[in-house]
Amino acid sequence: MDFIFKPKPEAKPDFKHDVITFFDKIIEDSKSGKRLISTGKNKGSRYSRNSIKNYGIALSALQRYMKYSKINALNFEDINKDFYEDFRFYCYSVEQKEKSTFAGYIKDIKTVMSESNTTGFNTKDFVMPSYEADTLYLNADQINKISALDLSDKTKFFKAVKGKEVVNINYSVLDKVRDLFLIGSYTGLRFSDYSTLEPSNINGNFINIKQIKTGGRVTIPIMSRLHPVLNKYPGELPTMSNQKFNDYIKYVSELAGLTELITVKNTKGNTDNESIKPLYSLVTSHCCRRSYATNMFKAGIPPMLIMSATGHKTETSFLKYIRATNDDKAKLLSEALQKLGL
Repeated sequence: MDFIFKPKPEAKPDFKHDVITFFDKIIEDSKSGKRLISTGKNKGSRYSRNSIKNYGIALSALQRYMKYSKINALNFEDINKDFYEDFRFYCYSVEQKEKSTFAGYIKDIKTVMSESNTTGFNTKDFVMPSYEADTLYLNADQINKISALDLSDKTKFFKAVKGKEVVNINYSVLDKVRDLFLIGSYTGLRFSDYSTLEPSNINGNFINIKQIKTGGRVTIPIMSRLHPVLNKYPGELPTMSNQKFNDYIKYVSELAGLTELITVKNTKGNTDNESIKPLYSLVTSHCCRRSYATNMFKAGIPPMLIMSATGHKTETSFLKYIRATNDDKAKLLSEALQKLGL
């Protein structure tokens, strides 16, 4: 009797990871370029630094949760509805995180579980809470105050109180922070883009840049008030870390007199909270982009033209992003009707 030799199918390698080690693998593979974006218009591209950073933040939250709950190992079969509810309680009640932070954790956990190809994971049990993003923006007058601030005396310092320590920050440093802020406020770019802007991105009266977060290209007209800022740096534009910028722009804003009290809402601990803080203490890198979009809209620039600079893909997402009240919109409509003679 003749036998036909059929080679045995190659055995699949054992999957020896738990959730934590697989998180680590995803982070390392993303850094090395072994793991690439698998869907969408950026398919085949490497993951951005921010995406990789967010995986690390979610992983750190899981590790803190495990320590608090006295869990030695987190296996894939453990990631179920009971885990979701327990982790949610930890984030809101123990760490007093906001909805937006918890939503970010869940987004990355779902990604990791999906890539593990683990059976039994029910993505519907892992609900990302809805929330309204940070709403602060600076109007044109407030930005003008920052622009007009005299930081030319390089012998002067700002005395910054950090805990029990007082740190002297030279005006020359704050001058660069202020200029970075103006570049962001006059272009609508994200911090990851305007903090890494290069002279090669500037072509006459336009800035041409590939956005780090989305991979999309935008062309932005350079405002007349931005030219003097860019001309200060013919060789290399200022750059610094986001954390340092967010610390120092508050000092710049305080020097500029942005001291009015603002009611701040947050969702820490999954509850609606309010507090009153001086405006300067709330200014961050993200204010620039929101300020640009809102001020352009209030100036009567059509949303589709603003979106071509900010990179928003839909008018719905853009209109959620800007800070314009119904009264603002009614005023714009009234001005448009007057121009049309209606």
